[in-house]
Amino acid sequence: MIVETTVADEETTAAPEETTAALEETTVAAEETTVAAEETTVADEETTVADDETTDADAEPAEGDISTFGLAAAIELGTKPADGTVTGQPFDTSVSKNYRIPGLVNHNGMLIASADTRWDYEYDGGGMDLVVSRSSDGSTWNYTFAGYLGDNGNMWNANSSTLMDPVIISDGSTLYLLADMFPAGYSISSSSTANKFSDTNIGFNADGNLLLSGDNRSTYGYYLAGGKIYAADGTEQSGYTVQGWFDLYQNGTYVTNLFFADSPFQVRATSYICMTTSTDGGQSWSSPVMVNAKPSGVAWMVLGPGSGLVTQDGQLAFTAYDGSNIYLIYGRDGSWKSVKTSAATNESSIIELNDGTIRAFVKRAGSNSIAYVDFTKSGSGYTAGSLVDTGVPNFSQCMVSSVHYSKTYQGKEVVLVCCPSKPGSGLW
Repeated sequence: MIVETTVADEETTAAPEETTAALEETTVAAEETTVAAEETTVADEETTVADDETTDADAEPAEGDISTFGLAAAIELGTKPADGTVTGQPFDTSVSKNYRIPGLVNHNGMLIASADTRWDYEYDGGGMDLVVSRSSDGSTWNYTFAGYLGDNGNMWNANSSTLMDPVIISDGSTLYLLADMFPAGYSISSSSTANKFSDTNIGFNADGNLLLSGDNRSTYGYYLAGGKIYAADGTEQSGYTVQGWFDLYQNGTYVTNLFFADSPFQVRATSYICMTTSTDGGQSWSSPVMVNAKPSGVAWMVLGPGSGLVTQDGQLAFTAYDGSNIYLIYGRDGSWKSVKTSAATNESSIIELNDGTIRAFVKRAGSNSIAYVDFTKSGSGYTAGSLVDTGVPNFSQCMVSSVHYSKTYQGKEVVLVCCPSKPGSGLW
């Protein structure tokens, strides 16, 4: 039996397993790992923001004065870790105690690994960031923080923003890193953050621009477009610009971040998906763009993490779920479409078959067998099929990893699937 992948698992912790990949068509979901190490402390930069008054949501702020918005207490910022090199594993355990939700992809013979940096915490939400590491031999790894927010320092905090559940994709020239992005203090579970998502609206206006509130989320009378903030009537808010990972500047001076608790302009309290890209093999990463894919009527939609794929017709494809449905999301250049099925409701890993069908192997809480859903090519889109239960045993609390092997066996396509057979057994 050929095994070329390890398992992403949100419920267990395990030592990372070294993986070698040399197949152009293979994307690999790596084993999720939580690694204990000595905690490090990072010098914090301190930023102060005036916090006194409030105004109506549609009132234009006075130039050079953000005190009119009634802000939360000023946020103490952490320091983004420097790029580094480690051996034997992709991520540096002297920088963060815990890493989870890894993905692995072959990019022109270079291994590219991604993961959540969960600092001193293991669960979902409360101040996580994104790390990417690259290796040409599977032994020596060079890492960089592809996405870093840093509110309240490099540690868990129930009122921090979150980047998590990365999905890594390569098209041979560009690397794409998608991730969930949560505003400060929110996640899918109140056990990790101060608040649980409840806003079932989407976070964008009809033009796809990020909606913003100036009155503590009572109304959303502003929006972000082209790095500037506008009132609903199109009036530019003088002096304000947004750069990088949604950092807010006023007259050229850094103020805060739109996803932080102390921002004068606040995003909706719902989940978002963002995407950053690299054209130099993962050494550096672009400012993010938003993927407007969450439907109205659900409080959250988060990624089926690990690895996505590039379809035969050149589209990026990945999955997400909302607790009631899973979605196949596909598109390119900011134009995204999705198809959903209620046949499965949790994390999934995907492969593309030779006929263009995308098969999603799904995690099913409470079930003890491997199952999948096919999204069959239909014109320029896809049609979701029914759940197929293979009867092959697995441990239901673990995400299933899958690889479409580049060679055939006895004239048939080969799909490699990996998952633990039962908890604590060490059997895969």
